[in-house]
Amino acid sequence: MASKDKFHPIKRKDGLYMAYYWINLLDGSKKRKAVYDRDKKALREKWRNVVADNIKNAAVDSQSLTVASYLMDWVENTVGIKETTRKGYRSVITNHIIPRIGKIRLSSLTTARIQGMIREIVKDGNSVRTTQFVKIILSQVLEIAEDENLVRPNLMRHVKLESYTPEERKVWNLNEGRKFREIIEGEKYQFFYEMYITYGLRRGEAIALKWKDIDFKEKVIHIKREAIVDKGGPIISTLKTEDSERDLPLIPCIAKLLNNMRSINQKPDDYILSNEGKLISPDSVSRRFRVIVRNAGLPDVVLHSLRHFVATTLKNAGVEPTDAQKILGHSTPATTMKFYQHSHMEDKRRAYDKFMDFTDF
Repeated sequence: MASKDKFHPIKRKDGLYMAYYWINLLDGSKKRKAVYDRDKKALREKWRNVVADNIKNAAVDSQSLTVASYLMDWVENTVGIKETTRKGYRSVITNHIIPRIGKIRLSSLTTARIQGMIREIVKDGNSVRTTQFVKIILSQVLEIAEDENLVRPNLMRHVKLESYTPEERKVWNLNEGRKFREIIEGEKYQFFYEMYITYGLRRGEAIALKWKDIDFKEKVIHIKREAIVDKGGPIISTLKTEDSERDLPLIPCIAKLLNNMRSINQKPDDYILSNEGKLISPDSVSRRFRVIVRNAGLPDVVLHSLRHFVATTLKNAGVEPTDAQKILGHSTPATTMKFYQHSHMEDKRRAYDKFMDFTDF
């Protein structure tokens, strides 16, 4: 084992180097922290600086550490959290946790106080789903705090939540999907909406597509990145999961649309959809979608429901769940079947036509 007072760099799987250092607490114990960098020499300099600061300051007053300060340090500085996930965590922490228990000293936090906060969140009109996110975040953070001897053990073990039953999502039927494809012809973002309603791409995946991702010869589309909303505007990020990186067949109607969009000036690294060479805003296509749907008189659904439409249509077309999972980029077929594939009344009627024919009732 490496000495606590010596520099010992460790290379992680993501390419980052890390090195641990120790700070002294008032109770005489030590707390382990880490610094990170992609360059080993830069890491050594960071390590030397934090060790020097620790010697200078002598101790950290762990008794004054609040829930708010510990949570915000965790959400802003933890390495390995996707920015979209970090944004969601930050929202839950600042809107729900900190207003209720943020001023409490971390060392004074109890299961009873956390359970009281959960009740307050529901009483204030928030969903049970919100309390699930709160519990997920606190379970992660307090496990770290427990390892650092900053909180009492097993704080989250006995925290209870109400059961959560998601509402059935409203999803278009096949005729409504066909009507949508008709009315988006010639739209500024037609390609984006076509990718949503034919492949079920996530919003950011469709926006981040580049011309080099389209293999016209082999008739393949490569999904490799996504665009996310950031404070300063849209940015490119890694995909949601490893299973999100996938290849899809280039179907004739999309190939025709792309060929009509091609120009002699385009470069392989150009985005297929852009705003003067820059990423288009994910929120702008969502806003435009609502206008299109309202003007067309179609049932009011959110943009992400088109992904559910594709999953359901694949099911009705007899596509195997595993193949549907791979097309949509889910981690398991169970996710596709449980959350994304739905049954319309006409689907149920067809099922019972088969039932009646088979039973001769």
